Amino acid sequence: RIRKRVLDARPDLLLCTGLIERANGIQGKVIHPDDVLKVPTDRAHTLVVLSARWLLYMLGDEVVGAWQVGIGKPGHETRIGEFTAGEKETEPMWFRPGRDPVPFGDPENPLGTRWIAWMTPDGKKSSLGFHGTNEPESMGLAVSEGCIRMRNPEVEVLFEGLPRDSRVIVRP
Repeated sequence: RIRKRVLDARPDLLLCTGLIERANGIQGKVIHPDDVLKVPTDRAHTLVVLSARWLLYMLGDEVVGAWQVGIGKPGHETRIGEFTAGEKETEPMWFRPGRDPVPFGDPENPLGTRWIAWMTPDGKKSSLGFHGTNEPESMGLAVSEGCIRMRNPEVEVLFEGLPRDSRVIVRP
């Protein structure tokens, strides 16, 4: 309800409940009467620097999270450009082109515990996104099919704090 009240007053904000929780250090989604909450007014977005293999989670111009990531392997390089955060899924199924879907938890499913889809500038789904992995040792390597691979605990933080429609910037 707090998020909705803020957005009623400030419809220009991109805000999710996880971002409010993170800004206030709230654990377990519990607040009490008379608590004073901070509501971020700077937009959350991400910057992926492929050459460094790092993802920066930002509020405005301030870095509030930074994680080493896996990137696209040769022949499946991660696309450079700007996207927006789209659908978010917990325990995602992996849909391989032309093959049967692979359910969450299957050792053949590389997506880990979370999926944050990327939308193209014209609003269409891309095949790219942020996702967790069952191979945390692959961070810093070029191993994915073009997506940005993250350790599960780290993608879970990003999942909670990155609102839909946030900018996703990918640089060389």
